[in-house]
Amino acid sequence: MRVYEPTVEFEREPTSERAHQAIEGGSLGILSNGWRSFHFLADRWEELATGPAFGVAEVINRKHHDPAGPAPEEHIADVIVTGGVLSGVGN
Repeated sequence: MRVYEPTVEFEREPTSERAHQAIEGGSLGILSNGWRSFHFLADRWEELATGPAFGVAEVINRKHHDPAGPAPEEHIADVIVTGGVLSGVGN
């Protein structure tokens, strides 16, 4: 029988802490895929990102209006230059 130690000591900060430090004071790109309710989630992400918990200085929020087709190249280019990108569906 093997018994494993269920605890761990981190050699570096957890990923979420590093991500937070990397984006604080920076910019965040949000790219909608055009799903009908995604804007609710995107607006909430923007509100949280610019608040005191994350301290993002700028949010670039691009709304794609055709869920059946690819996002326009200019929208992708706008958000890809930011410190972080969020994209997804809203269903």
